[in-house]
Amino acid sequence: MSELKRNQEFEQSEKNVSWGLVKSTINQMNRENAKQPRDFLSNYFQESVLKLDKESNLDINEEGRFNSFEQKDGTKVEVKRNIGQENLHFIDDVTFKNKNGEDILKLSSMLPKGYSILEEARRNCDFMLSEPASVIVMTPGFLESLGGRITFLHELGHAYDYEKKPKTRGELIDNIKGTAVEQREKDAWDMAKTILKSFREKGLNFLPESLENFEETLAWDQIAKECTEQHNYQELKEAA
Repeated sequence: MSELKRNQEFEQSEKNVSWGLVKSTINQMNRENAKQPRDFLSNYFQESVLKLDKESNLDINEEGRFNSFEQKDGTKVEVKRNIGQENLHFIDDVTFKNKNGEDILKLSSMLPKGYSILEEARRNCDFMLSEPASVIVMTPGFLESLGGRITFLHELGHAYDYEKKPKTRGELIDNIKGTAVEQREKDAWDMAKTILKSFREKGLNFLPESLENFEETLAWDQIAKECTEQHNYQELKEAA
């Protein structure tokens, strides 16, 4: 999909979304998730993907986030940000370039149709919403750390899973209060691994090469289990 067509579709979808409701939903989710953050990813959040020896030459915005930086493998990352309605912080797109400055891919091309990325989550409390808007809500600067990227892959996996099995939030909560929640988390991580493979086939090391054998390096089954334990769906149902 061309960038122009994507922007036109997003502008049209914006007209049909109550971003005030989106913001209040995000605030609610941040409060709920903060009660049990993903502590198992904390160590990964400490590991930077930046090429720190060139930090002085990087483009940093007024909020201390990198608009452009270089990965440790030399891949150049350009982040296009925008403050939209309700002062929500959108990522319009992320372009990954090789050492010659040629595009490898744009992150927007990997999103399910209609999805946007917001940098509005509390740290270790990232999530995605299918309503009142289709958004992946990430910690600001998530692309700068290994933990942020792993979490993004997981939430992107959820987005594709929801696309295959669409549900309203209430229906989803009712459904996953039982054994289905563990399967849904596993499905999200399985999709994350598929997406990561697709990145690599396109020539992008979204995760460091040291995690080439990532299924063994990362305890995916344990991560899925802890994701399941993180959620308190009864409290979400009562708050809905």
